[in-house]
Amino acid sequence: MTRARDLADSADKDIAGTLTLDDLTVDNNVGIGTSSPDAKLHINESAAAGTGIFLTNDNNTSGTYSDIRWQYSPSDPSYASGIRFKQLDTTHGGQLEFFTDNTVGTYTQRMTITEDGYVGIGTSSPSATLTVSQGANNIFAVERTGVGSGSGQFGINIESNSQTTMSYDDGAPLVIGTASNPSTHVGFSERMRIDQAGRVTMPYQPSWSLARGGAAYYTTSAGAIINFSNTTSWVGRHNIQANSNGAGRVTVIKDGRYQINVTAYYKRSGSSNDSYIYLRINGTADIWAGSSSARTDTYYDTITLTYVVDLSANDYLEIHSGANTFDVYGASTFSGFLIG
Repeated sequence: MTRARDLADSADKDIAGTLTLDDLTVDNNVGIGTSSPDAKLHINESAAAGTGIFLTNDNNTSGTYSDIRWQYSPSDPSYASGIRFKQLDTTHGGQLEFFTDNTVGTYTQRMTITEDGYVGIGTSSPSATLTVSQGANNIFAVERTGVGSGSGQFGINIESNSQTTMSYDDGAPLVIGTASNPSTHVGFSERMRIDQAGRVTMPYQPSWSLARGGAAYYTTSAGAIINFSNTTSWVGRHNIQANSNGAGRVTVIKDGRYQINVTAYYKRSGSSNDSYIYLRINGTADIWAGSSSARTDTYYDTITLTYVVDLSANDYLEIHSGANTFDVYGASTFSGFLIG
């Protein structure tokens, strides 16, 4: 047996067998399993399943724990962080607790792994495989590295009024799909997306888009259908009916709620009254909107409107001019899609 007083006369000392100490001060490095320690404490093992550092505490009462802890000095707990090994009861049950020093110098529990394998972040009592708890926003966020602020990010929050909010990059859509390997996104196929304007769409979802191209125009009489050019695009097999001046009637193929967007760029033929346009359903039901005051200089103006309507399969839609006659120019559009 080697005792501490036997070590005092040597800068380097190899010890075999058992060393019994009350207190030991070492000026340099200590190696266990190595004669060339590279740190204050260097433990080396050659076994495939090493024992490492083994801590025991036989107090055997609920709440007993032992810590591995770092802090500034023995008397100053600033900058502290540590791991706590806790006994939960007197039969079985142990848990890990992770601590850091917060901004006001309080040693604070940050993460817990319970005896059931539940992980809690911000809570010491997780109720699921992963429970994240925080008293403010920024509860959960995922981001891609190397992008600017506000891009490549996705977050979930629960507001102070208990409203749950989910946010994503305002410069790109939120895309939801399926994959043969969701963890790597191998074989990803889009099933639904929410674009920057909040519109929900799906691949091959019934939709249409009619537009007048170039600077060409035509004159529509009061109350007449507004015709669009033959520059059309659609999916879902909507029936686009051509009229004398282009395409103007859309027949929907599926029951549901549709969002309809119209922009009419025009030159008014007179300035005494307001001009407006309206949506007509099945040739009789009118939804009025889109009033625009007269412009007394050149009489050019734009009407932009959005409708949300419930439709049945084979309902047809038209956009009509109001009480005034005006010339419809290029850049006018009539589009829509199924939203639910």
